[in-house]
Amino acid sequence: LHDKPWPKWSVDFGELTGHGYDAVRLLGQWDRSHWARRGLLPATGCPADDEVEIAASSKSRTQATARALAEGMLPGCHPRVSFPASPGDDVEFHPLDAGAMPIDADEALRAVAALAPPGGLQAELAAHATQFALLNHALGCTKARKVAGCDVSALPVGLVRNEGDRPDVGDPFGIASTVSQTFLLEYLEGMPMQDVAWGRLTRAQIETLLELHTLKFYYEGRAPYVAARAASPLAARMLKALQQGPKLTVLAGHDTNIADLGGLLHLHW
Repeated sequence: LHDKPWPKWSVDFGELTGHGYDAVRLLGQWDRSHWARRGLLPATGCPADDEVEIAASSKSRTQATARALAEGMLPGCHPRVSFPASPGDDVEFHPLDAGAMPIDADEALRAVAALAPPGGLQAELAAHATQFALLNHALGCTKARKVAGCDVSALPVGLVRNEGDRPDVGDPFGIASTVSQTFLLEYLEGMPMQDVAWGRLTRAQIETLLELHTLKFYYEGRAPYVAARAASPLAARMLKALQQGPKLTVLAGHDTNIADLGGLLHLHW
């Protein structure tokens, strides 16, 4: 799709970078001051072991995120970060992948399809023509570049049924979501702007493209049938923490978890 190679990263795909670790640690420092004012943490020193619980998903990047957050939030305290032993045990953050929540693939497909406007995903594609034109520009897909598959918006449209899982929104929306988020990560990593989207986008244009990332979450996480199965284990964990947990429970997960909880609880940002 793209006419130039992607910039090099300091870590493997899907891992937390050193820059990201530092950013999360700074967030932890802010959290400490904020939560101490609310009585959830002592103003100085370390809380008792039973006053704070920190948990992450089975993914190594969320575990690194949790450790960075704890390092900034509780310096010198070394609190324990719990996480599932394997992806198959990750029944709260990834219940569908772990097979912990039964889901009917056909019912899920019908529920997600019901979210589409009149005219289906083809109409959705037309409604986001401006974003796809901007995406093609960033990828170097011009009228002069005659390459098969260059125009992302020309890829086949349609939901993808997944046995035992939620459906994917399919191409071109799935590719557009991944690419737009990649541009965001390049920017947040502090790469030179000539390397962010190959120097073809401004910060404001990256934000515009992120509407395609939000669109993927809308279809894959907001259908009530899907959200109830994808988010209820984590929601139950949160409810238990509120009712009988320690003073502070910190859960380090994924944007997918937030989107699923938004669908379950009818929350919007």
